[in-house]
Amino acid sequence: MRLNSLILSAMTEETEKTELALNVFGLSMDQLQGQLTSLEPDSKVRITGASEAMSGLLAGLDLSLELAIQGNVGQFAFMASRRTVIDVFGNAGGSCGHSLQSGSILVRGESGNYLAAYALGGYIAVHGRAGDYAAYGLSGADILVRSRCGDGAGAQMRSGTLVLGNGCGEQLGQGMTGGTIYVRGEVGSVAEGVQAGRLKDSDTIRLSLMLVRAGIKTTFEKFQVFRARGDRG
Repeated sequence: MRLNSLILSAMTEETEKTELALNVFGLSMDQLQGQLTSLEPDSKVRITGASEAMSGLLAGLDLSLELAIQGNVGQFAFMASRRTVIDVFGNAGGSCGHSLQSGSILVRGESGNYLAAYALGGYIAVHGRAGDYAAYGLSGADILVRSRCGDGAGAQMRSGTLVLGNGCGEQLGQGMTGGTIYVRGEVGSVAEGVQAGRLKDSDTIRLSLMLVRAGIKTTFEKFQVFRARGDRG
């Protein structure tokens, strides 16, 4: 392990948290995990040197940290992670946030297919486009995509919330049995067994909070709501 890969960056204001800088180029996943585990809880870390070639980046991480990642991340990044606040200044590969337990992930670029598949808790937001089958099998997490989403969004959803800020492709909600999908913009097609409904007071509160958290300046009236047929929310 390169002990000098973790360096302290001085902050100009004493009231801010000290931010650490970590270059992950050449580090194995075990080495990276070891360096992060050695940090004090709630530390802020800026990570450089990440790339699409690093599959499974920080999978299973269970630490109370704030991570700012410069660059793109590969497939299965942050799989089953807990408690960590992650900010990706780039794109994410397929299955980002798969089985997320808690914490939050912000992707400032685009994401691949199967964003947040089977996520159980926490929050994931993507500023750019998302590929096909976003929130596949979602089981409790809150997911938001600001730009357009591909086909099969919300397929096999069981619970949780999916917000799509600029429409989606075909077969929205295919096989979903629970959860709620909010969509602003054009929907290619809605899967059989999924029905549009009216926004209830509980919907407007939940949707407004997610929009504010994602920095989207719009009104909830522009959104449609979709649930599994027979699910009254």
